[in-house]
Amino acid sequence: MRCGACLQVFRVLEAPPTRRRGLGASFPAWVVVGLVLALTALAVQVAWLQTGYRARNLEISRHAESPGALAVQFVVLHDARIPAPFPAFDIEFATIGGEPVGSRRFRPGDYLEAEPPQAEWRAHLRLLNPETAHPVTVTVPHPGAAAAQVTISFPSRSITRFSTGFTMSW
Repeated sequence: MRCGACLQVFRVLEAPPTRRRGLGASFPAWVVVGLVLALTALAVQVAWLQTGYRARNLEISRHAESPGALAVQFVVLHDARIPAPFPAFDIEFATIGGEPVGSRRFRPGDYLEAEPPQAEWRAHLRLLNPETAHPVTVTVPHPGAAAAQVTISFPSRSITRFSTGFTMSW
């Protein structure tokens, strides 16, 4: 007999030849690789977006070199399991009643060193390592004697706010 599809001749008592089409023949390799890369990128984005930043160990003092300014020091932490970009943050001063008396937004370029150490390659990418405390020191204009509360918030990624109420004596 002759096969109508491939025109190969075979004996009737034998099984006709069959072509097996595996995954490689039905799906090109680039499709499989593309799907794997897309799923990996999606997982990284989900982890990246779930990063929550926190501020700890807040200290505020008069700036040593500028009499009309304050030095604000704290530590930035983040909750992701992968390195995440250094955040932008807002520092807001308010009265005891919660009325704002001053604020400023800081971007990573405002508080990171101009040239990161050569040994730390992640610093060149401006990434904050997971479970690592990064000290931040910034200078802000003195908000005045009415300021009694300060709030540090990370608006770009998280709605959680770090707030402390204390009496500032100027």
